[in-house]
Amino acid sequence: MGVGYAARMSRFNDLLIEQHGTAIEIPEALERAWRWMEAQGFGSDAASGYVLAPYEGDEQLGPVFAPNLTLEGWFAADAPAARRLLPIAEIAGDGSQAALWVDEEGATRVVALDSDGEGYVLADSAEDFLVLLAIGYEEMKEFDFGEPPEDPDAVDAVEEFREWVGETLDVEVPEEWPEVGEDEFGDWLREQLEAGA
Repeated sequence: MGVGYAARMSRFNDLLIEQHGTAIEIPEALERAWRWMEAQGFGSDAASGYVLAPYEGDEQLGPVFAPNLTLEGWFAADAPAARRLLPIAEIAGDGSQAALWVDEEGATRVVALDSDGEGYVLADSAEDFLVLLAIGYEEMKEFDFGEPPEDPDAVDAVEEFREWVGETLDVEVPEEWPEVGEDEFGDWLREQLEAGA
């Protein structure tokens, strides 16, 4: 089974493991989504490295997955806190990132590392994060949520992906994502930064 799974891993997953190792297990839902995006031809080699998006074209109309993101500016590579975080996507033009975070109970959640130095939970699971992506927000900053996306082009760009998410996860993608903000990830992040972890 291990060989079969490895043979069907996405290029993105391969590059992510090459860059960061395997300390955090990649949720199967994310890997399936990456394979789907690559099958649609939504991956490309940019000057900064390989990027993958849930929409086609060169214009950035929403979050972009990138395997070579780092926690630089947040934590040293060998910091204990860094072992519980894996950056996977750029979620705003200012360098804010989405990362997988292994919480205190061992669950893997998707969180934001905001360029302003804040952190908050974006989604409690990889499946929920895919639903969030399928709504069509151009950026995923704290103030973007609680209302529908403002850019109709960004919403239109993920139409195919939205259909795939709805069918694959058997969900109805909502028109907006609930507000995010102060939560346990933000508390944990502040504690780690204050401790110099």
